[in-house]
Amino acid sequence: MTNQERFNKGETITFSKPTIVLGSGSPQRKDAMERAGIPFEVIVSTFDDGTVNFDYQHANVSKKQNKLYAMKMSEEKIKPFIGKIINGAVVTADCTVLCDGIILEKPLVKEKLIEIHRFISGKTVYVFTSYSVYYNGKVVHSIKISPVKVMKLSEEIIEKIGEDKKALLSAGFRIAGDIGDWLKICKTDYFNIHGLCPKHVKKQLKKVGFPG
Repeated sequence: MTNQERFNKGETITFSKPTIVLGSGSPQRKDAMERAGIPFEVIVSTFDDGTVNFDYQHANVSKKQNKLYAMKMSEEKIKPFIGKIINGAVVTADCTVLCDGIILEKPLVKEKLIEIHRFISGKTVYVFTSYSVYYNGKVVHSIKISPVKVMKLSEEIIEKIGEDKKALLSAGFRIAGDIGDWLKICKTDYFNIHGLCPKHVKKQLKKVGFPG
């Protein structure tokens, strides 16, 4: 039985040596950790996003309100791990994207993906990436906000984006694939808008006392 299966059953997972656990099944977060050379094991949180998602409005949202929403998501994702992971540091993260007071969710279908990119064309979107890290009874929460300027998009480019199936599961805009030349990253971190900033994760691991 895998650690994921044992965790899903409610069992306590004990590691023989200090281990980093990525509490997310996101390919982008996994890729960011691997690129940074951070060894880890994946055990996906059993938290259901929908239990929080529907408690928050998604229109006429201020940056402050969106920050609270983003933080709540990562905080809830970490809760199932507390007391259930021994000798392991768990990292959870969540991204929400805000543009003109609208929270942009994962499009899931081509039509919504195209609609979102028509909406953000020529605007600045804000990526709120929240982090929660748990180790040895201690939990820290943090957030990084990244502004991204979207260039004016032609219908040709928008239609091309609509064909990117990976982007269907990427909140807000096309970041699942390579960053397109229609995006200008403004004073931010490439990896943060991909779902996880390894440098920030290392700082949070240090705060909870994880060795190494």
